[in-house]
Amino acid sequence: MLYEKNTLYDFIDKIYATITDVQENFFIAWNHQIKNQLCVQEDFCVKNNVDNFGKIFLTATQYKNINYELQDFFKHRAERKEYIVFLRGYEYYSCDPEMYYSHNSYTANVLWKKFGEKWSKYKYTYSFGFLNQKELAFED
Repeated sequence: MLYEKNTLYDFIDKIYATITDVQENFFIAWNHQIKNQLCVQEDFCVKNNVDNFGKIFLTATQYKNINYELQDFFKHRAERKEYIVFLRGYEYYSCDPEMYYSHNSYTANVLWKKFGEKWSKYKYTYSFGFLNQKELAFED
């Protein structure tokens, strides 16, 4: 039994090391692309704006510096926690029936109603014209 337990722990350690390597390579590639496309400081590291579960966030200061249209867009979508603003939670899955498969069975009518409620909150006058700038900040 002890041999099997150690073998399992070794296997888990190897998988964890593989995942860590993949993550590091991902962040290196992502940083490279961001530095080539956006205005960021030389020491910028996107990993500093991603939590363990892949949610992207900005510090409260970074959030204050984003374009006013983005601040308005995220007003009802962002999650604020202490000094961090998560730009997107997992609420966007609320109309995905696969997310409820194991514990709830919502009808299509219920999901469409939920979708309609979400859709009606969207503002239709965003131009996002600031995206046409020659130099764009990471936060925007």
